[in-house]
Amino acid sequence: MSDHKYIYFEVDKPKMTKTQEKTTVSVDWTAFNSEIEWAYRMLGENEKISQETCTARIKRAYKNAIIRGTRGAKRTPYWWNENIQAQRDKCTKDRRKVTRAARNEIFRHNGQLEALKDTYKRAKKHLQRLIQTSKNQHWDEVIKDLENDIWGKGYEIITRGVANVKRSK
Repeated sequence: MSDHKYIYFEVDKPKMTKTQEKTTVSVDWTAFNSEIEWAYRMLGENEKISQETCTARIKRAYKNAIIRGTRGAKRTPYWWNENIQAQRDKCTKDRRKVTRAARNEIFRHNGQLEALKDTYKRAKKHLQRLIQTSKNQHWDEVIKDLENDIWGKGYEIITRGVANVKRSK
């Protein structure tokens, strides 16, 4: 028999002051607790765990419990569509090709860089045309809607714009 005693510890949400709360990340403590409980249940009855393993499991549980939010995710613009997304992806791919080729000595000297630049410029111009066309189509829809229903989408757009303007005194 061993005279060593088991080490017992609890992990609780730390108490913080108001200034500390502003700088901390959001954590789902119920998810954290359930992850710790799951790790504890996975241990055998007589299985021993080292301090490093215990620390690694706690860190993993904390990492999985962090609530990941997007940094002010923006809504897609009203004119955005699948064609614009596909063209934007193509444009981005072409721009990256140009950037990589500009670093490569072979591309710079045999004229391929200029061809890639032209391809990128055409893709970018096409993207701009798609965006402008889409904006014009949506604007025409708003005008038609305004003629049919004065309190519809057109009114909503105008009141949203007016509400955001600060009145000067």
